[in-house]
Amino acid sequence: MDNRLNIGSEVRELKLGSTFSNAGPSNQFHTIKYDFKPASVDVNKPAVLEISANKQVTVTVPHLDGSGVPNTVFKGNQRDYSRKDCVLILNRTTGEITLEQLNSSIVVKKTRIENKAPNPPPPTLPTIKVENNTARQSSKTKITTGVRKNAPISFMPKHSPLQGSPSYPHRSPQSAPA
Repeated sequence: MDNRLNIGSEVRELKLGSTFSNAGPSNQFHTIKYDFKPASVDVNKPAVLEISANKQVTVTVPHLDGSGVPNTVFKGNQRDYSRKDCVLILNRTTGEITLEQLNSSIVVKKTRIENKAPNPPPPTLPTIKVENNTARQSSKTKITTGVRKNAPISFMPKHSPLQGSPSYPHRSPQSAPA
């Protein structure tokens, strides 16, 4: 056996638990998988597990006193295991090793707490009226660049092959007015 289990290296007897008997199990074993575990869970207080007739599960986990939240509620579904899924139980005080069949798998997710009571109105504070006597005038600034001339509009594209023709009015940079 592995030393991490801390049960020694001698050969042990593996017992089949009550879930393997034909008379019907006296115990049931389930796995629960959470999507989130709050850091403020109080491990010294019992949690509450409720399973409804339609296999809907609610788990309520208490928090430490003073954490600001009394508990976290998880909700999910229960799914039956096949008869092949088992759990190995190691009793370190007696050294007994027992194999038990798992009955169901429960997967739950954290739910948000709904506020059932409306929030109380904020305390009424004395109101102070402040008058603002400064008037603000808005002005728009017009910025112009360059000079606008009323020149005839030419609809010929800038890179047209007609630009190279002798009839096209062509201005060279040297002949353009400054």
